This record gives sequence, structure tokens and C-alpha cells, in this order.
Amino acid sequence: LVMSIAALEDARSLGISIYPTPAAEELKMKIPTPMVEKITSLGVIDIKGSGSVYLDAIQEDVTIPVGHLPSGVYFARIKIGNEFKFLRFIKK
Repeated sequence: LVMSIAALEDARSLGISIYPTPAAEELKMKIPTPMVEKITSLGVIDIKGSGSVYLDAIQEDVTIPVGHLPSGVYFARIKIGNEFKFLRFIKK
């Protein structure tokens, strides 16, 4: 998996917020209303690019269960059209 710094910055510029970080049991995302219908998939991947959590339903307030994940650095992977955007978070 190759992520560019631009992809990380782009996700922030979309107005999507992610909290808390570090996360223990749940990761929450706040997605602006206009972005909700543009997102075609949302998931969590580890630093190696392996997926572990995928969501079927995307809405403005998203809660992602992360309690089962080992501690480390992860990314919320957001697919908009044919592009992926990433938001980094820490699982404690």
C-alpha cells in the first residue's frame, strides 16, 4: 500500500473529522452532509494496508468498533469515486 501525503491532507480538507485518537474501543467520524452520498466505501486498515473493519452504511455520524484491534497506527480509508483518502489514527 502506498499512501501519499497528499491523500492524507485531502481527507482533512474534505471536512471529515475523526476522534478520539488514540482510540480504545470506538472510533467516531463526523462526515459533512454533502460528503455522505459521495463516499462509496469506508474502512479501517493497518499500516501494512490490511483491512480489518468495513462499513456498509455511511452516515454523518459514524462509529467504528476498534476494540478488537491490537495497539498501533491505523488509517480510516475513505473511497470517493475512484480515489482513496486516508485519516490516520492511533489505537491504544
